Amino acid sequence: MWVAAGILLVPNAVIDDGLFDLLLMRPGSVLGWIRVWAKVAWNGIVRRTKAGKAFAGEQKNDGDLHYRTGKKFSARLSRPEEIEPDGDGLGKAVAFNAWIEPGALQIRVSADAN
Repeated sequence: MWVAAGILLVPNAVIDDGLFDLLLMRPGSVLGWIRVWAKVAWNGIVRRTKAGKAFAGEQKNDGDLHYRTGKKFSARLSRPEEIEPDGDGLGKAVAFNAWIEPGALQIRVSADAN
């Protein structure tokens, strides 16, 4: 999933597979944020070419970044946090559930989108 400025946030995301592609970030320090930035920037650089995609392989979890895929997602937080599903602010929450309803949303993707 590409976002603004050509940043590749979730390398193995597929828009029409009926699954959530989650990226959970929890850097514990300034060094952690630098590692997150470096990993995301590296994905964007390496995956721009066919050889780079083959070299990069699967997205890997580490202490600062966690990738998850699934049809439902539940979260419980230790304190109220702002939540933004798909960038839309919903306010603060301490827990939430999200799920995929097959066929509820029709996705159209141009042939050259991949």
